[in-house]
Formats: sequence, C-alpha cells, structure tokens
Amino acid sequence: PSGAPELVAFTTRSRNKLTVSWSAPSKNSRNGKLTGYRVCYSDKANSSNSSCFQKKYPSNTAVIKNLRSATKYFVTVAAATSAGYGRKSMKISKITNGVHVEENVHPPVPIAEFEHYVNEMKANENYEFQKEYDDLPSNTNTAWEVAKKPFNKQKNRYGNIVTYDHCRVLLSGDEKDDYINASYMDGIKENSYIATQGPTLLTLNDMWRMVWEQRSYSIVMVTSLVELGKPKCDKYWPDEGTEKYGDIEVTLMKIEEFAYYVIHTLQLKKDGEEREVRHYFFQSWPDHGVPKYPTQILAFRRHFRTHHMEQSGPIIVHCSAGVGRTGVFLAIDTILDKFEKGVINSIDVFGQVCAMRERRMHMVQTLAQYIFVHEAILESILYGMNEVNSTEVQRESETLAEVKDSGMTGFQEKFKRLGEVSPKRSPDECAAALLKGNRNKNRNKDIYPAERNRVPLQFVNGVENSDYINAVFVQGYLGRDYFIATQSPLPDTINDFWRLVHWQKSSTIVLLNNVKDGTSFPKFWPTNRGEPAQYDSLTVQLDSEKHSDGIWTRKFILSPHLDLSDGQVVNIFHYTKWPDHQIPPDADAVITLTSLVENSIKNYGLGPIIVAC
Repeated sequence: PSGAPELVAFTTRSRNKLTVSWSAPSKNSRNGKLTGYRVCYSDKANSSNSSCFQKKYPSNTAVIKNLRSATKYFVTVAAATSAGYGRKSMKISKITNGVHVEENVHPPVPIAEFEHYVNEMKANENYEFQKEYDDLPSNTNTAWEVAKKPFNKQKNRYGNIVTYDHCRVLLSGDEKDDYINASYMDGIKENSYIATQGPTLLTLNDMWRMVWEQRSYSIVMVTSLVELGKPKCDKYWPDEGTEKYGDIEVTLMKIEEFAYYVIHTLQLKKDGEEREVRHYFFQSWPDHGVPKYPTQILAFRRHFRTHHMEQSGPIIVHCSAGVGRTGVFLAIDTILDKFEKGVINSIDVFGQVCAMRERRMHMVQTLAQYIFVHEAILESILYGMNEVNSTEVQRESETLAEVKDSGMTGFQEKFKRLGEVSPKRSPDECAAALLKGNRNKNRNKDIYPAERNRVPLQFVNGVENSDYINAVFVQGYLGRDYFIATQSPLPDTINDFWRLVHWQKSSTIVLLNNVKDGTSFPKFWPTNRGEPAQYDSLTVQLDSEKHSDGIWTRKFILSPHLDLSDGQVVNIFHYTKWPDHQIPPDADAVITLTSLVENSIKNYGLGPIIVAC
C-alpha cells in the first residue's frame, strides 16, 4: 500500500505498557488488499534498531509490553498487503507512567457498557466513584525545579500549583524569561493542548507570547474573572478596540453572546504579521464545583470544536489554577474527540486523569468533578449532537420522521431520551411549591417548580408565602433566563401574575390557551380601553388591541402608581387556536406569533419573555 495508517494514537498506558490504536489508510491511497500491520517502537527518536511486531488485519489496536517506567517511547505503524509494507505513519510518542497505579484496577469500559457502569458507580451515594477517585495518584516525584526558582515564583498564581519541568511550555528568551505556568497535554496527537493558569497582571504579556509562539488558534476559558469576591483571572483581552501586550497588539473583532458563554474573535498583530484567535469564555462554572447539567458544557464544547482549526497549534485551556475545571474540560474533550474520530472503542476516564496528572498536578480536583466527567461523556454518547445548522433542518426533519428499528420514529426516540436525561426532582428540591400555603397556587398538583430555577416574587409585607408563583426560568439560545414558563393564571393568582410581570420588567407575554371569565382560566387583563384596573398595588390599562389569524395582540400600560404616564409597556400575544394536548393546526400562524414576539423584544423589552398556558 502507498498510504500510511491514519489517526495513530495512544489510548491507554501504565508503567510498563502502552496501547496504541489506528485507522486503516484512506481509500484514496490506492491500497491493495490489506493483510496486516507492523508496529515499531523505540525509546530513541531516531533509532534504527526499533523493536517491531505484526498484527493481523482487521485488528487496529496493539499493546506494547515490557517497557520501562517513566520513559518516553516513539511508535510508528505501517500497513501491509501481499506486496509488502507501505509507508510508516507519523511518529508519535508517549511517556510511560512513573507513578505506580495497580494495573487493571480500573480498566477501560467498553462503550456499550458505559451507561450501566456509570449507574453502578453512582449507587450508594457514589460509593464506587469515591473508591476509584481515591485511587488516583495525588502527586508524583516529578521535578519542578524551574518553577521554584526565585525569579519564577511570582509568576505562579498559586504557590502550590506549579509546572513540572519535563512538560512545561517554554517561552522564547533566557532562563529568567522563559517560564510560564503552563503544561503540555496530550490528545490524539502529542501536545494537543496546553493547560495553564488564569493570567495575573504580571503574566498578561507572557500569555500572549505563548499564544503567538505556539501558533494557537483556540483559547478555552472556564472561569470567571471574579468569583465570590475573589479574583480568579486577570482580564487579558480588550473590551473594544486594540490593546497592546508587550510587542503583540490584540484587537477585538467580534463578540458573540450565548446563554452560558461568550466567544471573542481577536486579531493578533506582531511585526506586521496578523493572525486570528478565537476566545471561548464559559461563564457558568463554579470553582471546585460543576455546572448544573452536562448539556451546557457539551453545547459549549461542540461550538468550540466546530470552529477550531485542526492544523493550528495547541488548544489553550485555563481556569484559575489550571487544574480543576481545566482538567474536567480536557478529560471530556480528549475522550470525546477520540470517540468521535473512531480512535477508541472503550472509555477510560481513570486512565485519562492519571495521564493528565503525570503532566500537571491535581488535575480534576474533586470527586464531583470526576463524576461530572463521566456524566458528560455518557450524555454525549447517548444523545449525541442535537444542534442542527439552519440549512440542514429540512433534511434532518425528514430523517427524524423515518421509522427506526425500534418501531419509533426519530422524533419519538429523541422525545423518549429527553425524558430519560431530564433530572429527577425530590420533594426537598421543590420546598416552596409544596408548602401548605402554596399548594392551591398550582394548577396541576404534578407540575410545580424546583427551587433551583423557580422565579421568586418580591415579598409583600405581612403576607405569608407571597414570594411564590408557579413559574420557572428557561434558558434561551442567546441568553440565560431568557424565558419564564408559567401556568395561565388562576382566579386567585392574577395579582401574583402581574407582580411577576412588573418585578421581572417583562414587556412580552405569550398566552397559548383560551380564557373565559367564571372558569379556572379567567381573563387576567382589563378589557375596556381607558379604564384601568387594579391588581394589588399595580395599575394596568388596555391601550390597544387587534386580531389577525387567531392571534390577539393587546398592548397594556403597567405602573406601580395610579399615574400611567411613565408606565411600563406590556404586550400580550394571545394565540387562540391551539387545542389542548394537540399541535397547532396552522404552522404559519405560529411563525407569525414568533415574529410578533421578536419585534416586541426589539422595541420594548429588557426582561424575560413570559410564556403561559
């Protein structure tokens, strides 16, 4: 064959073994019929005396045994036909473990068994996860002499988080100027990533020197600048225009804001050369903790992976110390990248974290973070990619409408999975909704908000439980708490509803059920123009109304005073043709409804869109 095997990578390692995997040469390499592969390895980069052994086709993994611990090995793979061996793959390298971890104590888990494995590990309050996490090497005897030198100590944000000598990123310059608290990390390729601390005022210029010298395109930031009043990372990019960091000019070209993250497109300029860098800033990750759900970080990761330039330098990932949240993101991305590219057929979180701790201390700092890595990988494997490019919506819809082997359509399968992945709520998590004084405020005894996302009302002095309404915040694509989902007001909760509108400064309400006075679905607005109505201390007046294609558009003025001259504009868009427990008869009308809502937000709105039914 003329082509070399592709995607050659290490999948696991121990003190005395390395496991390597690969894919067959591409079909356009004019290969004959493959008969096998030859794996060659050596502890010298340019050795002519490599040890080699054969693997029969179609095997695409090999275990290299009897190696020395803490030693760097170089490996190539070549494919064979009856005519002989073809070109060798690109040489890859890996250092065997120097920390003793009992082999096969926590072996890789086949992908088909991973869901069952995670559920078993979480039983009995995560007992097995705790045991496995405790088996991770907490430190190594690896040298960090450079980080301890007097002129480098001040460059470490935290005195106990420093870089190992063997894998630190070297900046250009002499020994007093080449240190940055940053470590290379392996992915499919060697040194695919750089894990680093959040820059300090002293190291802002060094951060951009590293980005430039490493030719990195993607920076992933998983910390806020300040958390609980404590500085976690100094700001190293401009809010607008251009700022200079040493001899590198950084210009903000574009900002894209999403619900849980922001993307900055930056232009770097040095000595007349210009480059582009994308800065992915996840804004909802608590220090030492984990996000509420893996879904958020997986969507963030997918966006980053979609736009990352594979041919660029290492992906730079940082939090504050560069070990906890950084370790979690790196473990998730490394394993999923290998899974998505067909490099692995089993999941080895334990081995991945061990490998990262060989290169940077304390990677994945807490048990909760370790469990979260498993949960995120499992969710991605089970539910995959759910975002669809607008140009692909029709094709995707047609595919989902097809009946699968399960007897269900793709839509039905996805809806079933949605129920499986939705978090289960305990009574303690819904404490306010289940208080005796609040139960009659819930239209349906089985539909009520959890504390973590319910919308609180402002307390009314002397009125018990006056902060409760059956309403929850819902994430939008471009913003957190972009919507409020609530029930159509009951006769006894109309005042609470208008308090919600006023307190949240909402300008836009979407009502999707019919209303009729004298029923449990009453009209909750004044019906005569120019005649204001009182809802507790709030005054509401109908300003205008019109009807078209089943949609009533009503404009109101809301004020906490009798004087409405400086009142808040509130638009209620009432769609009257949506039958209970069915789908709307007219998709065009729903599209019209969304357009009306968008225009209302553009013209009036700062607060969340309230959607009621």
